[in-house]
Amino acid sequence: MGSGRDRGRDCARGSLGAGRLLKTRAPETSGPRTAVAVLPFRNLSADSSHAYFAAGLHDELLTQLAKVASLRVVGRTSVRGYEETSKPLRQIGEELAVGSIVEASVQVIGNRLRVTVQLLDPVTQADLWTESYDRTLGDAFAVQSDIAQRIVTAVGATLTSAEAGAIAAAPTRNAAAYDFYLQGLRMTGGRVSAREPLDRTTAVRAGAGARLQLCSGAHRAISGRL
Repeated sequence: MGSGRDRGRDCARGSLGAGRLLKTRAPETSGPRTAVAVLPFRNLSADSSHAYFAAGLHDELLTQLAKVASLRVVGRTSVRGYEETSKPLRQIGEELAVGSIVEASVQVIGNRLRVTVQLLDPVTQADLWTESYDRTLGDAFAVQSDIAQRIVTAVGATLTSAEAGAIAAAPTRNAAAYDFYLQGLRMTGGRVSAREPLDRTTAVRAGAGARLQLCSGAHRAISGRL
């Protein structure tokens, strides 16, 4: 007969295997639960020209989560190396010292946007939170903002009212402007800080030259002249 400690371990394994046990503290073999790695989003769109949407939403989510002081979010440069990786989640968690990993896929079909997100424990691979969104392209920012807020809640991070407002604040109410902005992020590799003045136009303007028309359209859209 096993000891009480062994029986407790067996019980815990059973709960974790069923994917029903949600904890606010990660196992000791990984980083704390509030240390989060958002892996590059998979683009499932049949049209390769929509690849920028998955990359742009990924960059924006990193920017939003970085506004929460109680989170430690792995930077885009570090997570970019895990695009299409075959490494197991446990290894990724150990390499990045995180207790939570976000995986997502993005698909654009016409005017429809489909996003599937999973927040996972890298050690047990249990779902901490999962959601699927089927919206229009005009809802892109609302989807991204909701994902950020859900992640903060699921990992048990502290969110101040100011941080909640920053996450929920839309950069523009113009869907065309936000689409231009995501394209700009793709062209600049996400090298736009949320703290830069006028950063919502900086990314697009950086693509001047080959994409001059795009930049002009983004500027007009963000200025509310479209």
